[in-house]
This record gives sequence, structure tokens and C-alpha cells, in this order.
Amino acid sequence: MNRQFCFRRVLRTAAILLCLLSRTISVSAQSDRDADSLLQIIRTTKTDTTKIQALNNLAVHLMFSNADTAVILGHQAVQLAERTGIKKEIGNSKSTLGVCYMVQGGYDSALGYLFAAKQIRENLPGQKGLIGCIANIGLVYWRQGNYPKALEYYLNAYDLDQKKGDREGMAIDLANIGNVYSDQNDTDRAVEYYSKALHLDSILERKAGIAAMQGNLGIIWYKRGQESRALNCFRVAYLIDSALGNDNAVARHLGNAGDVYKDRGERALTEASRDSNYTTALSYLTRALELDRKTGDQQQQAMWLTKLGSLTTLTKDYNSAQKYLDEALLICKDLNELLATLQAEEATTAYYAAIGQWQKAYEHSQNAAGVRSRLFNDEKSQELGRAEANAKNEKQKALDDAAHKNEIDTAAAVAAAEQRKQIVISALAAILALSAVVIALVVFRSLRTTRKQKSVIEEQKLIVEEKNKAIVDSITYARRLQEAILPSVNFWKTHLPDSFILYKPKDIVAGDFYWMEVSGDRILFAVADCTGHGVPGALVSVVCSTALSRAVNEFGLTDPGKILDKVCELVLSTFEKSESIVSDGMDISLCSLQKSSGVLTFAGANNSGIIVRDGTVTDLPANKQPVGKSDHKRAFTNTSIQCRKGDVLYLFSDGYADQFGGPKGKKFKHRALIEKLNQISALSAPDQKAELNSAFEHWKGNLEQVDDVCISGIRL
Repeated sequence: MNRQFCFRRVLRTAAILLCLLSRTISVSAQSDRDADSLLQIIRTTKTDTTKIQALNNLAVHLMFSNADTAVILGHQAVQLAERTGIKKEIGNSKSTLGVCYMVQGGYDSALGYLFAAKQIRENLPGQKGLIGCIANIGLVYWRQGNYPKALEYYLNAYDLDQKKGDREGMAIDLANIGNVYSDQNDTDRAVEYYSKALHLDSILERKAGIAAMQGNLGIIWYKRGQESRALNCFRVAYLIDSALGNDNAVARHLGNAGDVYKDRGERALTEASRDSNYTTALSYLTRALELDRKTGDQQQQAMWLTKLGSLTTLTKDYNSAQKYLDEALLICKDLNELLATLQAEEATTAYYAAIGQWQKAYEHSQNAAGVRSRLFNDEKSQELGRAEANAKNEKQKALDDAAHKNEIDTAAAVAAAEQRKQIVISALAAILALSAVVIALVVFRSLRTTRKQKSVIEEQKLIVEEKNKAIVDSITYARRLQEAILPSVNFWKTHLPDSFILYKPKDIVAGDFYWMEVSGDRILFAVADCTGHGVPGALVSVVCSTALSRAVNEFGLTDPGKILDKVCELVLSTFEKSESIVSDGMDISLCSLQKSSGVLTFAGANNSGIIVRDGTVTDLPANKQPVGKSDHKRAFTNTSIQCRKGDVLYLFSDGYADQFGGPKGKKFKHRALIEKLNQISALSAPDQKAELNSAFEHWKGNLEQVDDVCISGIRL
């Protein structure tokens, strides 16, 4: 039940977010057009403001289905707006980008852009868009769980809307305040604010708002156990959003209703009632999935697939259950959403247990445990468990010592009895009584000491758990931010369709990264390995990736050698701002593929590449210097090659070759990697990736991964 409500919080967030977008972004008539129309406008328009608005509208169009691409479009809009110097467009673009980061989960970046937009809008005539910006800042804090801050900004937005007489804005603000109370399980206050919002929406005949509030009230009634009332709210919301054509919202209402019927089925007392409720739940969840396949909302698709897999496992439709759960796991892997992955792995474990395939059930339970350990780091808990075991051993030792003393005293009593038979009974009784007192005292003291130790251990455990959770949460947010610099799978596949990327960070965040930009007829792409791994490596990767994009987009460079020269200059200038000496940088393999001629141009910094042609390996040599601080700095040189159909290009960092493993615990080595790539070059891209990953895991075995791994293969 709690997990289901965690899902509903995400769904309700999306509903209110859509309400806020109209207040945040200057939406033109183009915003209702499809992505192809907006792309055509972006490519052909000669008016900067029209292009900025089209970029923003396309980012909004894609933010739920492809958040990475939406963020990239948002950055392009901000850069173009800043070049025009038009304050209104700068504010709109930064606000849009902030919302895109919020959907992606990059809350720190979201707040940065939203506060920047707020500052610009405060100085615009009439402060256009300011209230929506304030409300969205509250929304970010709400999604972070910072309820006091969220409430502060929501109330600020409400006061401004009230002074302005904007009843539509007031309705949105009241709904958001209701969300804060709902998430704190203050259902009375939540109903109060949702009802006020619903009242205003009804007066204004604002149908989208009415549907959203009916859906939110339905969730409250469900929390209170009033299922019939909840279902009625979901039905009303469904009818309104269906009439409006809001497919994403319709899917949410159907899915929430499906949850109610699934829960009813699990509680049913008769087989007929159970089957009836399960059938209804299946119908609702299937329709929700079909709608979200149309909208492209992959996060919701993964959720419905997991729920359908769980439901069909209960109904013993095992073939359907396996299909649903396999697809859910594939989507979760692409999204890299830990909570969704955990739920899918747990549902898959239950499925295999239900059909008696215990080995697979065990494997998926281990997968779930691995994901759970990333969410909740339990290493310190294990250490505390060992401390508790030590305390238990000390207690047992005290009891053993007391027993040993008892044996000595008893033996002395027997000897005394033999010598003084006339007082044997009284002496023995005294000694036994004394022994009992001694044992009782020892046990009492031991128990008291153990209780104190246990109390201290439990306090320390709570402190450690809180600190670990804070650290893991921070790094997880950092991973979201780092992922924003990586090209999306769709973007990469659009320009290099027959390709794969094997990306295996050593830690939650990585120093390795892959990169792509498109400039005219040229596709520019790279695999890079920054100094270090984990958090330090990730920070360097952000600096280096940004420098690569600047070299192409700001300085108009497409020659790989010149790009690396410019990136080196930009990275050094960034690190020279520090008062301490920073020698960090990156090794990189950078390519430029001219689509019209098929000529590939390569430049590398300590990182070579290879091309496999008909079983023959051709090296693409790199300069023996890094991108960064170097004692003997030289200009980077290019290697060009005319590609033939069937050529396979491989770019890679050194993490795969440096991995220890095998029967003797030695490195895999560069030569073995080249041989492996040559062997698999005839396979399809997905099979190559699977073969490389399987070989790596087999070689590594139980040893720790020593470095980040990044390999890209492209059939040219």
C-alpha cells in the first residue's frame, strides 16, 4: 500500500506540473503542434524569438517522454536567448530549463535556473511570469520533500495571485498546498485545500483543474479506506480528461482505479469476487499502459507493466506476467530509475517463485538486493551487527565465569563436609546460597552492561544510517546531474543507428563519459576518461563535457584536433581560477564523421581507437598527452580514413583492459580487449554489447571493479 501511494505522489506531481507550465512558459500557438512541426520551425525560422519559443515548446513536449533531450533543447534556448539579450525570452527559457531539470530529477540545477528566472522576471514590466516561477520553486522543494520551504513558496504565490485577482492561479496554488498536506498524511487539511481549489475551478469552468482535483481527492479517499468514493472521483476525472484529450492524465486515473480493484481482489473472500475484481483491474491497467505507449511516458509505462506483471502472476496467467515484467525491466534499465527497478525486480522474483523456478527467483531477489543496497547503504548496519554479537559474547563469558566460580565453591563445600560431617547440611546450604547471590549479581551486572551497550549501539546505528542516507542521496542526485551531460540513447541512435554503448560506472557517479554533437553534415562523438572516478571524476567530467560542447557550439569547430586544442584551453582556464594547483583533465578518443563523404577524422589524447575491416584491425593513434596540464604541450593531430560499408569503429577507456580477474587475478589487458573486439565485430550491436558485458563480468568474478568502463562500437 505504501509503495502504491509513493507511485501516486509521482503521478500527482505530473498533473500539477502541467498546470504550472502554462504560467511558466510563454506558450505560442505552436505549442500544440507535434514534435516534427516544431523541429521544422527550429530548422527553418530566421527569427530568433520564434526559434526560442519553438525550442522551449519542444522541450515541454518531450520533458516527460525524453527528459535528457528536453534539457538539451532547454540549454539551446537559453544560449540563443542570452545572445539576443531579450530579458523576457531569457527569463522564459531559464524557467523552462528549470522545469525540465525538475522532471529529470536534477533538483539543484532546477532551483538554480528557476531562481535566475525569478530574478529576471522581478525586473520585467508587470513582473510577467513571476508567480508561476515562484510556484515552480515550491514544486521543486515539494518533490525534494522539503515541505516547509514548499509551503512558504506556495503561500507566497497564493498571496500574489490573490492580490492580482487571478483566480485560476489561486486554484493552482491551493492544489499545491493540498499536496503538501497530503504527503504529510494530514488528510483533513489536504481535503480542505483540494476542495477550495475544486470550488474555484468549478466557478471558472476550468475542466483540467477540476479533473486534477477529483483525481487528488480520490487518492485521499483511498487513503481513508473510502474506496467507492475514491472510484467515483477517478471516474469523474477520467470522463473530463477523456473529453479534453489528456491521454497522460487519463492513464493516471485508470491506473489508480486499477490499483483499487487489485487491492479489492486480494482481500476478496470468495473466488468469484476475487476474479471479478482482478478482471476489472486488468482492464484498467491495460488501458493505462496502451495510453502511455501513445504518449511516450516511459516512467509510467514501467509502472503499469510492473503492476500488470504482479496482477497476472496472481491470476496465474504466467505467460503474460513474464512478458510484462521483462519489458518493465528493460525500460527500467534504460531509465536507470532505482525505485522502479527495485519494484520490477521484486515483482519478477515473486513471479518466478510462483512458477517454481527457484534459481531465477533467487537471481532476481539478488538483483533486487543489489538495487536496494544502492538505495539504502547497509554496510554500517552490518558493522553494528558485529558489535552486537561481540556484546553477546561478553555476556556469555561473564555467565561462564560465574558458573566456574560456583563449581569451585561447591567442591570446597564437599571437602568441608567430609571433614566436618556434623555441620555438612548447614555449611552446604550457606555456600549454595552465597553462590546463588554471586551468580545473580554477576548476571544482573552483565545484563545491565549489555543493555547500555545495546542502547549506545542503537543510537550509533541511527546516526550512521542517517549520515549514510544523506551521503547516498546526495551522490544519487549528483548522478542525475551528471546524466544530464550524456547524450540520450534516442539522440545517439538517431545519428549512429547501428551502434552500442557499454557504460559501467565503478561507483554511483563516474569519471568516464560519452559525448555527441551534430554540426551540419558532421557527427562529432567521443569516449572520454577523466582523472579519477566516483565524485571527483564526475566533477571533472562535467567540466570537460561542457568544454567539448562549447568548442563546437560557441567556437564553431568541427576539426577533432582543433576541438581538443580548444577544450584543453577551456579546461585549463577553468581550473586556473582555483587558488590551489589542479592538474586534472582527461584522456579522450574524438571522432568526426562526415555523412556525405563517409570520411572519418580521429584525434586522441592518450586514448587510441581501432577500426575492424574484414577481420583486420587498424589502429587510430592518439597523441601522447592529456587534455589538461602537460609539461610538453603540442597541438593535437588528426588521422583520417575513408570508411567502407561494414567497417566497425571502437572507442574505449582503459577500465575494461585494467580490470583484475580470471583464474590468476591478473589484468584483462589491452591486447586481449582488441582481440575480443575483432572476434565479435561481425555480431549485431546489441549482441556485441551483451558479449562484452558477459565477458567482463565473467573475468571480474567476485573481485571489485577497479575503474569506470566505457566502450562504444559503431558500424559505419
